[in-house]
Amino acid sequence: MKAFVIRYNYLKTLFVLIIFLGCALPAEAATYHVYPKNSVAIEEKNSIAGFTGWKVLPKPGDVIFLFDNKGPYKEDVIVFGLHGTAEKPIKIKAAPGNQPVIEGNIAFFNSSHIILEGLTVTGNKNAGGVQIRQNSHNIVIKNSIIKDNMVGVWIGDKAGMQNQIIGNTIYDNAVFGIAVDQVNCEAGKETLIAKNRVYKNDNHGISIIANYYIVEANEVFRNGKGVIGTSGIHVFSPSATQNVGKHNVIRHNIVYENIEIEGPDGNGIQLDHWCDRNEVYYNISFNNDGAGINVYDGCENRIYNNTLVSNGRRPMPPSWPAKADLWIGTDSTRNRTRKNEVINNIVVADNTNTYAFHVDRLTSERPMIVENNLFYHRTREDFYFWKDRGEKNIKKLNNLTGFKNNFFGDPQFQAPTPRTITDFMLKKTSPAVKRGQYLKPQRDILGNDISSEKSPNIGAVELVSP
Repeated sequence: MKAFVIRYNYLKTLFVLIIFLGCALPAEAATYHVYPKNSVAIEEKNSIAGFTGWKVLPKPGDVIFLFDNKGPYKEDVIVFGLHGTAEKPIKIKAAPGNQPVIEGNIAFFNSSHIILEGLTVTGNKNAGGVQIRQNSHNIVIKNSIIKDNMVGVWIGDKAGMQNQIIGNTIYDNAVFGIAVDQVNCEAGKETLIAKNRVYKNDNHGISIIANYYIVEANEVFRNGKGVIGTSGIHVFSPSATQNVGKHNVIRHNIVYENIEIEGPDGNGIQLDHWCDRNEVYYNISFNNDGAGINVYDGCENRIYNNTLVSNGRRPMPPSWPAKADLWIGTDSTRNRTRKNEVINNIVVADNTNTYAFHVDRLTSERPMIVENNLFYHRTREDFYFWKDRGEKNIKKLNNLTGFKNNFFGDPQFQAPTPRTITDFMLKKTSPAVKRGQYLKPQRDILGNDISSEKSPNIGAVELVSP
Protein backbone atom coordinates (compact mmCIF):
# COMPACT_ATOMS: atom_id res chain seq x y z
CA MET A 1 0.00 0.00 0.00
CA LYS A 2 2.31 2.71 -1.23
CA ALA A 3 2.04 5.91 -3.22
CA PHE A 4 4.28 8.72 -4.33
CA VAL A 5 3.36 12.42 -4.48
CA ILE A 6 5.29 14.24 -7.19
CA ARG A 7 6.32 17.88 -6.82
CA TYR A 8 7.96 19.96 -9.52
CA ASN A 9 9.76 23.08 -8.30
CA TYR A 10 11.22 25.26 -11.01
CA LEU A 11 13.87 27.77 -9.92
CA LYS A 12 13.51 29.39 -13.29
CA THR A 13 10.58 28.90 -15.64
CA LEU A 14 11.42 28.86 -19.33
CA PHE A 15 8.64 30.53 -21.29
CA VAL A 16 9.29 29.37 -24.81
CA LEU A 17 5.89 30.49 -26.01
CA ILE A 18 6.46 34.26 -25.85
CA ILE A 19 3.31 36.32 -25.33
CA PHE A 20 3.15 39.96 -26.41
CA LEU A 21 -0.16 41.22 -25.08
CA GLY A 22 0.29 44.61 -26.68
CA CYS A 23 0.35 43.30 -30.25
CA ALA A 24 -2.54 43.91 -32.62
CA LEU A 25 -4.43 40.67 -33.10
CA PRO A 26 -5.76 39.55 -36.48
CA ALA A 27 -9.54 39.65 -36.75
CA GLU A 28 -10.08 36.16 -38.21
CA ALA A 29 -8.88 32.76 -36.99
CA ALA A 30 -5.41 31.95 -38.30
CA THR A 31 -3.45 28.81 -39.12
CA TYR A 32 0.21 28.68 -38.11
CA HIS A 33 2.90 26.26 -39.28
CA VAL A 34 5.63 25.44 -36.78
CA TYR A 35 8.90 23.67 -37.57
CA PRO A 36 11.76 22.70 -35.23
CA LYS A 37 13.83 25.71 -34.16
CA ASN A 38 16.95 24.64 -36.05
CA SER A 39 15.12 24.55 -39.38
CA VAL A 40 16.32 26.66 -42.28
CA ALA A 41 14.60 29.98 -42.87
CA ILE A 42 10.93 29.53 -43.69
CA GLU A 43 9.36 32.08 -45.95
CA GLU A 44 5.74 30.97 -46.09
CA LYS A 45 3.18 33.12 -44.29
CA ASN A 46 2.49 32.35 -40.64
CA SER A 47 5.36 29.85 -40.48
CA ILE A 48 7.71 29.80 -37.51
CA ALA A 49 10.97 27.98 -36.75
CA GLY A 50 10.58 26.83 -33.15
CA PHE A 51 8.31 28.02 -30.38
CA THR A 52 10.60 30.92 -29.47
CA GLY A 53 9.65 32.73 -32.68
CA TRP A 54 6.15 33.81 -31.67
CA LYS A 55 5.31 37.51 -31.97
CA VAL A 56 1.52 37.38 -31.62
CA LEU A 57 -0.89 35.86 -29.15
CA PRO A 58 -2.84 32.98 -30.75
CA LYS A 59 -6.53 33.66 -30.31
CA PRO A 60 -9.68 31.52 -30.05
CA GLY A 61 -10.15 29.32 -33.10
CA ASP A 62 -6.51 29.43 -34.24
CA VAL A 63 -4.84 26.19 -35.33
CA ILE A 64 -1.12 25.58 -34.81
CA PHE A 65 0.20 22.77 -37.03
CA LEU A 66 3.48 21.06 -36.13
CA PHE A 67 5.54 19.49 -38.92
CA ASP A 68 8.05 16.66 -38.65
CA ASN A 69 10.07 16.97 -41.85
CA LYS A 70 12.86 18.89 -40.10
CA GLY A 71 13.38 16.36 -37.32
CA PRO A 72 12.30 16.40 -33.64
CA TYR A 73 11.60 19.49 -31.54
CA LYS A 74 14.44 19.63 -29.02
CA GLU A 75 12.83 22.20 -26.76
CA ASP A 76 10.34 22.53 -23.94
CA VAL A 77 6.99 24.00 -24.87
CA ILE A 78 5.61 26.12 -22.05
CA VAL A 79 2.16 27.56 -22.76
CA PHE A 80 1.40 30.50 -20.47
CA GLY A 81 -1.71 32.66 -20.39
CA LEU A 82 -3.17 31.28 -23.61
CA HIS A 83 -6.98 31.06 -23.76
CA GLY A 84 -9.41 29.76 -26.32
CA THR A 85 -13.13 29.44 -25.69
CA ALA A 86 -15.50 26.49 -25.42
CA GLU A 87 -16.86 27.28 -28.89
CA LYS A 88 -13.46 28.12 -30.41
CA PRO A 89 -10.63 26.24 -28.70
CA ILE A 90 -7.04 26.82 -29.77
CA LYS A 91 -5.61 23.68 -31.38
CA ILE A 92 -1.97 22.59 -31.28
CA LYS A 93 -1.76 19.49 -33.42
CA ALA A 94 0.22 17.40 -35.85
CA ALA A 95 0.03 18.68 -39.40
CA PRO A 96 -1.82 16.26 -41.70
CA GLY A 97 0.41 13.31 -42.54
CA ASN A 98 3.01 14.31 -39.91
CA GLN A 99 4.08 12.72 -36.61
CA PRO A 100 6.01 15.46 -34.78
CA VAL A 101 8.16 14.52 -31.78
CA ILE A 102 8.73 16.81 -28.78
CA GLU A 103 11.93 15.83 -26.97
CA GLY A 104 11.14 17.76 -23.81
CA ASN A 105 7.91 18.63 -22.06
CA ILE A 106 4.70 20.45 -22.85
CA ALA A 107 3.37 22.40 -19.88
CA PHE A 108 0.23 24.52 -19.55
CA PHE A 109 0.17 27.41 -17.05
CA ASN A 110 -2.88 29.62 -16.51
CA SER A 111 -4.36 28.56 -19.87
CA SER A 112 -7.72 27.22 -20.99
CA HIS A 113 -9.68 25.70 -23.86
CA ILE A 114 -6.68 24.29 -25.72
CA ILE A 115 -6.56 20.97 -27.60
CA LEU A 116 -3.21 19.18 -27.96
CA GLU A 117 -3.45 16.37 -30.50
CA GLY A 118 -1.38 13.88 -32.46
CA LEU A 119 2.09 14.53 -30.97
CA THR A 120 4.79 12.32 -29.48
CA VAL A 121 6.23 13.65 -26.21
CA THR A 122 9.31 11.85 -24.94
CA GLY A 123 12.61 12.03 -23.12
CA ASN A 124 11.81 14.28 -20.14
CA LYS A 125 13.45 12.31 -17.35
CA ASN A 126 13.02 15.03 -14.70
CA ALA A 127 9.31 15.91 -14.93
CA GLY A 128 6.04 15.12 -16.64
CA GLY A 129 6.01 14.81 -20.39
CA VAL A 130 2.72 16.73 -20.47
CA GLN A 131 1.86 18.96 -17.50
CA ILE A 132 -1.39 20.76 -16.66
CA ARG A 133 -0.74 23.36 -13.95
CA GLN A 134 -1.71 26.62 -12.23
CA ASN A 135 -5.39 27.14 -12.97
CA SER A 136 -5.22 25.60 -16.44
CA HIS A 137 -8.64 24.18 -17.23
CA ASN A 138 -10.48 22.70 -20.20
CA ILE A 139 -7.17 21.44 -21.59
CA VAL A 140 -7.61 18.41 -23.87
CA ILE A 141 -4.70 16.01 -24.48
CA LYS A 142 -5.73 13.51 -27.15
CA ASN A 143 -4.47 10.90 -29.60
CA SER A 144 -0.83 11.39 -28.62
CA ILE A 145 2.07 9.11 -27.69
CA ILE A 146 3.64 9.95 -24.33
CA LYS A 147 6.58 7.76 -23.38
CA ASP A 148 9.98 7.60 -21.66
CA ASN A 149 9.38 10.54 -19.33
CA MET A 150 9.48 10.74 -15.56
CA VAL A 151 5.64 10.83 -15.61
CA GLY A 152 3.53 10.62 -18.73
CA VAL A 153 0.79 13.15 -17.94
CA TRP A 154 0.89 15.14 -14.67
CA ILE A 155 -2.01 17.25 -13.37
CA GLY A 156 -0.86 19.21 -10.35
CA ASP A 157 0.38 22.54 -8.97
CA LYS A 158 -3.13 23.99 -8.46
CA ALA A 159 -4.43 23.11 -11.90
CA GLY A 160 -8.08 23.73 -12.76
CA MET A 161 -11.04 21.49 -13.57
CA GLN A 162 -12.68 19.90 -16.61
CA ASN A 163 -9.48 18.76 -18.30
CA GLN A 164 -9.53 15.73 -20.59
CA ILE A 165 -6.92 13.04 -21.26
CA ILE A 166 -8.40 11.03 -24.14
CA GLY A 167 -7.23 8.35 -26.55
CA ASN A 168 -3.50 8.52 -25.81
CA THR A 169 -0.87 5.79 -25.70
CA ILE A 170 1.16 6.24 -22.51
CA TYR A 171 3.96 3.84 -21.66
CA ASP A 172 7.49 3.24 -20.36
CA ASN A 173 7.47 6.24 -18.02
CA ALA A 174 9.76 6.06 -15.00
CA VAL A 175 7.04 6.68 -12.40
CA PHE A 176 3.35 6.96 -13.34
CA GLY A 177 1.56 6.81 -16.65
CA ILE A 178 -1.01 9.43 -15.59
CA ALA A 179 -0.78 11.18 -12.22
CA VAL A 180 -3.22 13.57 -10.55
CA ASP A 181 -1.58 15.28 -7.60
CA GLN A 182 -4.08 16.90 -5.19
CA VAL A 183 -6.08 18.82 -7.77
CA ASN A 184 -9.74 18.47 -6.85
CA CYS A 185 -12.65 19.00 -9.19
CA GLU A 186 -16.33 19.49 -8.36
CA ALA A 187 -19.51 17.63 -9.20
CA GLY A 188 -20.45 18.55 -12.76
CA LYS A 189 -16.91 19.82 -13.47
CA GLU A 190 -15.05 16.50 -13.42
CA THR A 191 -11.80 15.86 -15.26
CA LEU A 192 -12.08 12.93 -17.69
CA ILE A 193 -9.39 10.27 -18.28
CA ALA A 194 -10.77 8.04 -21.03
CA LYS A 195 -9.88 5.59 -23.79
CA ASN A 196 -6.14 5.62 -23.12
CA ARG A 197 -3.74 2.67 -23.37
CA VAL A 198 -1.55 2.90 -20.27
CA TYR A 199 1.10 0.24 -19.88
CA LYS A 200 4.60 -0.72 -18.76
CA ASN A 201 5.04 2.27 -16.46
CA ASP A 202 7.24 1.63 -13.43
CA ASN A 203 4.65 2.61 -10.81
CA HIS A 204 0.85 2.96 -11.01
CA GLY A 205 -0.64 3.13 -14.47
CA ILE A 206 -3.16 5.81 -13.38
CA SER A 207 -2.73 7.51 -9.99
CA ILE A 208 -5.59 9.65 -8.63
CA ILE A 209 -4.91 11.70 -5.48
CA ALA A 210 -7.95 13.93 -5.94
CA ASN A 211 -11.75 14.18 -5.96
CA TYR A 212 -14.28 14.04 -8.78
CA TYR A 213 -12.35 12.37 -11.59
CA ILE A 214 -13.87 10.00 -14.15
CA VAL A 215 -11.56 7.17 -15.26
CA GLU A 216 -13.39 5.52 -18.12
CA ALA A 217 -12.81 2.94 -20.87
CA ASN A 218 -9.03 2.75 -20.49
CA GLU A 219 -6.86 -0.29 -21.16
CA VAL A 220 -4.38 -0.47 -18.27
CA PHE A 221 -1.85 -3.29 -18.17
CA ARG A 222 1.63 -4.45 -17.11
CA ASN A 223 2.36 -1.47 -14.90
CA GLY A 224 4.35 -1.67 -11.67
CA LYS A 225 7.54 -3.12 -13.10
CA GLY A 226 9.87 -0.79 -11.18
CA VAL A 227 8.73 -0.49 -7.52
CA ILE A 228 6.62 -2.24 -4.89
CA GLY A 229 3.09 -1.33 -3.79
CA THR A 230 1.54 -0.59 -7.18
CA SER A 231 -1.79 -0.94 -8.97
CA GLY A 232 -3.08 -0.46 -12.49
CA ILE A 233 -5.58 2.20 -11.34
CA HIS A 234 -4.84 3.61 -7.89
CA VAL A 235 -6.94 6.06 -5.84
CA PHE A 236 -5.18 7.35 -2.73
CA SER A 237 -5.13 9.92 0.07
CA PRO A 238 -1.83 10.63 1.84
CA SER A 239 -3.55 11.30 5.20
CA ALA A 240 -6.87 11.52 6.97
CA THR A 241 -6.74 15.32 6.96
CA GLN A 242 -6.39 15.78 3.21
CA ASN A 243 -9.61 16.05 1.26
CA VAL A 244 -8.68 13.78 -1.64
CA GLY A 245 -9.50 10.27 -2.88
CA LYS A 246 -13.26 10.80 -2.86
CA HIS A 247 -16.20 10.92 -5.29
CA ASN A 248 -14.28 9.39 -8.20
CA VAL A 249 -15.86 7.14 -10.85
CA ILE A 250 -13.90 4.22 -12.30
CA ARG A 251 -15.92 2.50 -15.02
CA HIS A 252 -15.72 0.48 -18.25
CA ASN A 253 -11.96 -0.15 -17.95
CA ILE A 254 -10.12 -3.36 -18.80
CA VAL A 255 -7.22 -3.83 -16.39
CA TYR A 256 -4.86 -6.78 -16.53
CA GLU A 257 -1.40 -8.24 -15.83
CA ASN A 258 -0.29 -5.46 -13.51
CA ILE A 259 2.82 -6.35 -11.58
CA GLU A 260 4.04 -6.53 -7.99
CA ILE A 261 7.77 -7.13 -7.76
CA GLU A 262 7.59 -7.88 -4.01
CA GLY A 263 4.64 -7.81 -1.62
CA PRO A 264 0.83 -8.13 -1.72
CA ASP A 265 -0.06 -5.50 -4.32
CA GLY A 266 -0.03 -5.44 -8.11
CA ASN A 267 -3.78 -4.83 -7.96
CA GLY A 268 -5.94 -4.11 -10.95
CA ILE A 269 -7.91 -1.35 -9.19
CA GLN A 270 -7.29 -0.14 -5.64
CA LEU A 271 -9.08 2.34 -3.37
CA ASP A 272 -6.28 2.86 -0.88
CA HIS A 273 -6.24 4.74 2.47
CA TRP A 274 -8.98 7.23 3.34
CA CYS A 275 -10.67 6.87 -0.06
CA ASP A 276 -14.41 7.19 0.44
CA ARG A 277 -17.61 7.40 -1.62
CA ASN A 278 -16.06 6.32 -4.91
CA GLU A 279 -17.87 4.21 -7.52
CA VAL A 280 -16.18 1.31 -9.34
CA TYR A 281 -18.42 -0.38 -11.89
CA TYR A 282 -18.57 -2.34 -15.14
CA ASN A 283 -14.80 -2.96 -15.20
CA ILE A 284 -13.00 -6.17 -16.18
CA SER A 285 -9.89 -6.94 -14.12
CA PHE A 286 -7.95 -10.15 -14.69
CA ASN A 287 -4.53 -11.81 -14.37
CA ASN A 288 -3.13 -9.17 -12.01
CA ASP A 289 -0.49 -10.08 -9.43
CA GLY A 290 -2.69 -8.70 -6.63
CA ALA A 291 -6.44 -8.33 -6.30
CA GLY A 292 -8.72 -7.55 -9.19
CA ILE A 293 -10.26 -4.87 -6.94
CA ASN A 294 -8.85 -3.92 -3.54
CA VAL A 295 -10.51 -1.65 -0.95
CA TYR A 296 -8.14 -0.76 1.89
CA ASP A 297 -9.25 1.61 4.66
CA GLY A 298 -12.08 3.00 2.55
CA CYS A 299 -15.70 3.82 3.43
CA GLU A 300 -19.01 4.00 1.57
CA ASN A 301 -17.57 2.93 -1.78
CA ARG A 302 -19.84 1.19 -4.31
CA ILE A 303 -18.31 -1.77 -6.15
CA TYR A 304 -20.75 -3.24 -8.65
CA ASN A 305 -21.09 -5.13 -11.93
CA ASN A 306 -17.38 -5.83 -12.28
CA THR A 307 -15.89 -9.05 -13.64
CA LEU A 308 -12.78 -10.22 -11.76
CA VAL A 309 -10.99 -13.34 -12.94
CA SER A 310 -7.72 -15.16 -12.19
CA ASN A 311 -6.06 -12.48 -10.08
CA GLY A 312 -3.58 -13.01 -7.25
CA ARG A 313 -0.96 -14.43 -9.59
CA ARG A 314 2.02 -13.63 -7.37
CA PRO A 315 2.51 -15.93 -4.34
CA MET A 316 1.31 -14.47 -1.07
CA PRO A 317 4.10 -12.97 1.10
CA PRO A 318 4.48 -14.70 4.51
CA SER A 319 3.35 -11.59 6.41
CA TRP A 320 0.08 -11.27 4.48
CA PRO A 321 -3.02 -13.11 5.71
CA ALA A 322 -4.61 -13.90 2.34
CA LYS A 323 -4.86 -12.85 -1.29
CA ALA A 324 -8.13 -12.61 -3.19
CA ASP A 325 -9.67 -11.48 -6.45
CA LEU A 326 -11.91 -9.11 -4.47
CA TRP A 327 -10.11 -7.95 -1.32
CA ILE A 328 -11.66 -5.74 1.37
CA GLY A 329 -9.73 -4.98 4.53
CA THR A 330 -8.30 -2.43 6.90
CA ASP A 331 -5.19 -1.42 8.77
CA SER A 332 -5.36 -2.42 12.43
CA THR A 333 -4.24 1.04 13.56
CA ARG A 334 -7.14 2.74 11.76
CA ASN A 335 -9.93 0.18 11.49
CA ARG A 336 -12.11 2.44 9.33
CA THR A 337 -13.32 0.24 6.43
CA ARG A 338 -17.14 0.21 6.61
CA LYS A 339 -20.41 0.70 4.71
CA ASN A 340 -19.00 -0.43 1.37
CA GLU A 341 -21.46 -1.95 -1.11
CA VAL A 342 -20.50 -4.95 -3.26
CA ILE A 343 -23.27 -5.80 -5.72
CA ASN A 344 -23.64 -7.74 -9.01
CA ASN A 345 -19.98 -8.72 -9.39
CA ILE A 346 -18.58 -11.91 -10.96
CA VAL A 347 -15.54 -13.03 -8.97
CA VAL A 348 -13.63 -16.08 -10.20
CA ALA A 349 -10.43 -17.33 -8.56
CA ASP A 350 -8.26 -20.12 -9.87
CA ASN A 351 -4.93 -19.75 -8.07
CA THR A 352 -4.55 -22.18 -5.17
CA ASN A 353 -3.15 -19.47 -2.87
CA THR A 354 -5.98 -17.02 -3.63
CA TYR A 355 -9.60 -16.70 -2.47
CA ALA A 356 -12.38 -15.29 -4.60
CA PHE A 357 -13.49 -12.92 -1.83
CA HIS A 358 -11.65 -11.65 1.25
CA VAL A 359 -12.89 -9.77 4.32
CA ASP A 360 -10.57 -9.49 7.32
CA ARG A 361 -11.59 -9.66 10.98
CA LEU A 362 -11.82 -5.94 11.70
CA THR A 363 -13.78 -5.25 8.53
CA SER A 364 -16.15 -8.13 9.24
CA GLU A 365 -17.25 -6.33 12.40
CA ARG A 366 -18.29 -3.21 10.46
CA PRO A 367 -21.47 -2.85 8.36
CA MET A 368 -21.30 -3.65 4.65
CA ILE A 369 -23.66 -4.70 1.84
CA VAL A 370 -22.83 -7.77 -0.30
CA GLU A 371 -25.65 -8.78 -2.66
CA ASN A 372 -26.27 -10.59 -5.95
CA ASN A 373 -22.65 -11.53 -6.58
CA LEU A 374 -21.51 -14.71 -8.32
CA PHE A 375 -18.47 -16.28 -6.66
CA TYR A 376 -16.48 -19.23 -8.00
CA HIS A 377 -13.19 -20.98 -7.35
CA ARG A 378 -11.81 -23.42 -9.88
CA THR A 379 -9.27 -25.18 -7.64
CA ARG A 380 -10.36 -25.11 -3.96
CA GLU A 381 -13.53 -25.59 -1.92
CA ASP A 382 -13.06 -22.74 0.55
CA PHE A 383 -13.70 -19.96 -1.94
CA TYR A 384 -13.97 -17.02 0.49
CA PHE A 385 -12.01 -15.75 3.49
CA TRP A 386 -13.99 -14.38 6.43
CA LYS A 387 -12.40 -12.94 9.58
CA ASP A 388 -9.42 -15.28 9.85
CA ARG A 389 -10.16 -18.46 7.87
CA GLY A 390 -11.38 -19.86 4.60
CA GLU A 391 -15.08 -20.76 4.22
CA LYS A 392 -16.94 -22.76 1.58
CA ASN A 393 -20.65 -22.55 2.37
CA ILE A 394 -22.59 -20.04 0.24
CA LYS A 395 -25.61 -20.30 2.57
CA LYS A 396 -23.43 -19.34 5.50
CA LEU A 397 -22.20 -16.34 3.53
CA ASN A 398 -25.75 -15.22 2.76
CA ASN A 399 -26.75 -15.51 6.42
CA LEU A 400 -24.28 -12.78 7.40
CA THR A 401 -25.71 -9.36 8.20
CA GLY A 402 -25.97 -7.28 5.00
CA PHE A 403 -25.42 -10.31 2.73
CA LYS A 404 -28.09 -11.83 0.47
CA ASN A 405 -28.74 -13.39 -2.93
CA ASN A 406 -25.13 -14.31 -3.57
CA PHE A 407 -24.47 -17.35 -5.74
CA PHE A 408 -21.73 -19.91 -6.26
CA GLY A 409 -21.05 -21.37 -9.70
CA ASP A 410 -19.10 -21.30 -12.94
CA PRO A 411 -20.09 -18.10 -14.81
CA GLN A 412 -19.61 -19.85 -18.19
CA PHE A 413 -17.77 -17.20 -20.16
CA GLN A 414 -17.79 -17.27 -23.94
CA ALA A 415 -14.08 -18.23 -23.97
CA PRO A 416 -12.52 -20.76 -21.56
CA THR A 417 -9.51 -18.46 -21.01
CA PRO A 418 -10.96 -14.99 -21.64
CA ARG A 419 -8.75 -12.02 -22.56
CA THR A 420 -10.81 -9.65 -24.69
CA ILE A 421 -13.99 -7.96 -23.54
CA THR A 422 -16.20 -10.12 -25.75
CA ASP A 423 -14.50 -13.25 -24.33
CA PHE A 424 -16.16 -12.34 -21.01
CA MET A 425 -19.66 -12.48 -22.48
CA LEU A 426 -21.87 -15.04 -20.75
CA LYS A 427 -23.41 -18.10 -22.30
CA LYS A 428 -27.19 -18.38 -22.12
CA THR A 429 -26.87 -21.12 -19.49
CA SER A 430 -24.73 -19.01 -17.15
CA PRO A 431 -26.04 -18.66 -13.58
CA ALA A 432 -25.19 -14.94 -13.84
CA VAL A 433 -27.73 -14.22 -16.61
CA LYS A 434 -30.59 -12.00 -15.36
CA ARG A 435 -29.64 -12.62 -11.73
CA GLY A 436 -28.42 -9.10 -10.97
CA GLN A 437 -30.03 -6.27 -9.07
CA TYR A 438 -31.13 -3.21 -11.06
CA LEU A 439 -29.35 -0.16 -9.68
CA LYS A 440 -29.79 2.79 -12.08
CA PRO A 441 -29.85 3.61 -15.81
CA GLN A 442 -26.35 3.11 -17.21
CA ARG A 443 -24.29 1.21 -19.78
CA ASP A 444 -22.21 -1.95 -19.56
CA ILE A 445 -18.56 -2.14 -20.65
CA LEU A 446 -19.64 -2.65 -24.29
CA GLY A 447 -22.03 0.29 -24.24
CA ASN A 448 -25.26 -1.70 -23.94
CA ASP A 449 -28.01 0.10 -22.06
CA ILE A 450 -29.12 -1.34 -18.73
CA SER A 451 -32.89 -1.18 -18.53
CA SER A 452 -35.18 -1.35 -15.53
CA GLU A 453 -37.56 -3.53 -17.57
CA LYS A 454 -35.62 -6.69 -16.76
CA SER A 455 -33.07 -7.89 -14.25
CA PRO A 456 -29.52 -7.18 -15.50
CA ASN A 457 -26.76 -9.74 -15.71
CA ILE A 458 -24.22 -10.08 -12.96
CA GLY A 459 -20.81 -8.88 -14.15
CA ALA A 460 -19.50 -6.27 -16.60
CA VAL A 461 -21.10 -7.53 -19.83
CA GLU A 462 -24.86 -7.40 -20.41
CA LEU A 463 -24.84 -8.98 -23.88
CA VAL A 464 -25.21 -12.76 -23.86
CA SER A 465 -23.43 -14.86 -26.49
CA PRO A 466 -25.65 -16.80 -28.95
